[in-house]
Amino acid sequence: MGLPIPASASAPAADTVGALREGRDRTLALVASVSDADLERVHSTLMSPLVWDLGHIAAFEDLWLVHRYGQKPLLREDLADTYDAFETPRAKRGELKFLRPPQAREYMAEVRERTLAVIDERGLADVHEMVLRHEHQHNETMLQTLELACLRDYDPPGRTALPPSPSPAYTGLEMVQIPAGECTIGAPRGGFAYDNERPRHRT
Repeated sequence: MGLPIPASASAPAADTVGALREGRDRTLALVASVSDADLERVHSTLMSPLVWDLGHIAAFEDLWLVHRYGQKPLLREDLADTYDAFETPRAKRGELKFLRPPQAREYMAEVRERTLAVIDERGLADVHEMVLRHEHQHNETMLQTLELACLRDYDPPGRTALPPSPSPAYTGLEMVQIPAGECTIGAPRGGFAYDNERPRHRT
């Protein structure tokens, strides 16, 4: 199981649990109107089948929050290679024996129950923020897949009409002039950040 991950008190448990729930609600809402066939289909070899993303989100959470942090056995060790992004390049994921949509959703729910039990038992660690950001990141890639899929009957959650253009002379693709100068880029100290976001620096 590797070295134990120390607990931390970076945020109240209720806030983290709420953020995890919001992220999961968003994930499931993105594909709520997508048929099982379209969830399993390879819409582009640049992207994963959408149902693979669902299983991968659950497997990643189980690996880090339950197995590595909670020091418990994996829920489905038999799925570890299937949902390992390093072992399975995107172009090959459509050939895998991944979970079907109903089973993938069930897997997500079972892992989340285990995660909440570990939080009750051990509290929080910085790794919870990493797992939350990971699910947010997959929301972005799933949206990219949905855009490439061009599903005729897809009804995205929270769809709103575009505001009217202030002038028909503009297309929205015009270049914007930004004066030269220094700016600060990167994440500040404290809290979660990806490894390529630090150190914060002027450029």
